[in-house]
Amino acid sequence: MPRNSWDYSYELAKKYYEQYGNLKVPHSYVTPTGEKLGKWVQNQRQSYRRRNMENTRLTVLTDDQVAKLEKIGMMWNAYEASWEEYYELAKNYYEQYGNLKIPFSYMSNDKPLGVWLSTQRCRKDNEKSDFPLSDNQKKKLNEIGMIWNIYETSFDKYYQLAKKYYEQFDNLDIPRSYVTKTGEKLGKWIANQRLSYKNRSLPKEKISNTQTILTDERVSKLEEIGMIWNKKEYDFMHHKITASRKIELEKRLYKFISNYLKNNSNAIKNYSDIENINHLFSNYISNNKEVKVIQKTR
Repeated sequence: MPRNSWDYSYELAKKYYEQYGNLKVPHSYVTPTGEKLGKWVQNQRQSYRRRNMENTRLTVLTDDQVAKLEKIGMMWNAYEASWEEYYELAKNYYEQYGNLKIPFSYMSNDKPLGVWLSTQRCRKDNEKSDFPLSDNQKKKLNEIGMIWNIYETSFDKYYQLAKKYYEQFDNLDIPRSYVTKTGEKLGKWIANQRLSYKNRSLPKEKISNTQTILTDERVSKLEEIGMIWNKKEYDFMHHKITASRKIELEKRLYKFISNYLKNNSNAIKNYSDIENINHLFSNYISNNKEVKVIQKTR
């Protein structure tokens, strides 16, 4: 049998199938004897697609050749073949570690498995995608513990860490630089929740795809464990400032109250409690702009 014949290459493909149980041959694969089997398999897919072309002068697979290749697991769609290859890597990871909590940068057999999983999340229920996930592909991924919403999982994880912190220290006054003993950047996460809370007041058109918004449920959960939404106000009210900063703020407070009373002759009746004036001023300095005064009812 000539080495350059179709039948010769087919026998090599058949041996590959018998050894590995599939015909998912990488394009760069070369047999021990030097034949470029990966390239040959790719050429068969191209020849298969030409069967629907009219008046082509290029090689086209016969019905017999198609049947023989399908018997040894030939996948005509290159995307499906690639998908199955990555799926097997994900399945192996799941069988080894019991989950699919794979970092974005994770590589498996020199393949970007973390990137692939992220891509599958984007393709789920995305009708505009060139390759939307089929129901069967979704089912297969669910069977190996696919995490579709990575943000949901991340929130639950860090919320539990924040809850433990609250139970230990009775507050969530966590420095931005704070890192747990196991390496989680809890301080940064808390700061991000404040930002997500602030985004709730923004018009939808001003919110980018990379920004997140806290749901009412999450706001309630965080407030149950002492969440501080306005850190500047909290620090001011709890005197968490340096001596020089305190003097500066006291001067500004005096000036602020003087100007305010000049323009609001009845204010002293409504704001007789100095804490209310402090609260008003703290909003003023934290927002760095004039605030609307909400009249306190007796």
